[in-house]
Amino acid sequence: PNERLDGRRFGTRMIAACVLAMSMAACGEKSADDYVVSAKRYIAKKDHKAATIELRNAVQRSPKHAEARFLLGTAFLEQGAPGAAEVELRQAIELGRDGDDVQFALANALFKAGQFARLIKEFEAKTFANSDHNSTLRLHLGNAYLARGARQEAAKAFDDVLRAMPEHLGAQVGLARLRAAEKDFAGANAIAASILAKSPGLPEGLFLKAELQGAQSDIDGALATLDELLRADPRHLAGHLARVQIHVTRAEIEEIRGVTINTGTLGVLIQTGWVRVRGRRKVPGRPVTYGTTEQFLVHFGLDLIDDLPGLDELKGAGFLDDRLPAGFSVPIPN
Repeated sequence: PNERLDGRRFGTRMIAACVLAMSMAACGEKSADDYVVSAKRYIAKKDHKAATIELRNAVQRSPKHAEARFLLGTAFLEQGAPGAAEVELRQAIELGRDGDDVQFALANALFKAGQFARLIKEFEAKTFANSDHNSTLRLHLGNAYLARGARQEAAKAFDDVLRAMPEHLGAQVGLARLRAAEKDFAGANAIAASILAKSPGLPEGLFLKAELQGAQSDIDGALATLDELLRADPRHLAGHLARVQIHVTRAEIEEIRGVTINTGTLGVLIQTGWVRVRGRRKVPGRPVTYGTTEQFLVHFGLDLIDDLPGLDELKGAGFLDDRLPAGFSVPIPN
């Protein structure tokens, strides 16, 4: 009997221990709310990658957690993924997390993704209580109108911003680009000169000046201005892209004139030391393959080639047309 009693006690203790272990494990599991709280701490530190991990865990725990969806959308936006941001922000809205902060983030996502038609359709009649947000929205709309050739609407949007904030840099740049689109280069140049007079060496002002010089076929002037810009800001990606584009354009012009045949885009990149020949593909024709160099990563301050902008960001920055042909894609570099 004593042995049976001891066996029962042992069994009871084992069951109790298992129950305790299970309860402790359950207590140790983080809830969706816990992950959101942790993510907010990372966001406060501007560590958006860490915040994204926490928020992914939160939505895995609770797919209908509206706040987690909203924060995940803003985290994606901060990391240059406006397409993914839009998906999460729209889910947050569907789950009831609506308001000016969500709508403002969504407008930013659409603009940065180059979704100008949808931005205009959804936000042209929208106003925000926050005056800074409202000015940013009107600026986005002005640039979206300009990209789609709606100059009258673009002018009104830029004027709205400048009435509220007369020194707003983005609106001044937008207005200068509008003047250039209207072939009013005197007006556009005057705006650029005014910006640089107030802030010599300002990257936005120098890039605008280079744009205008290029539009007026002053290739040497544009290259000189871009060189000045890149000395001031060596990691200015748009400046580097514009410089390569100018070299390629010059090569095409020279080829048409029969003066000098340059090697084009790849030639410029290889001469710069940013691209190298990697070998040949094992397919019929054995085409040559190219890849970026370590110097390319160092020059642009990139840790990985994956940090380069994708299709959405290139469209948002104005380097690709909003009305691209169906099936157009940007290959993932390696």
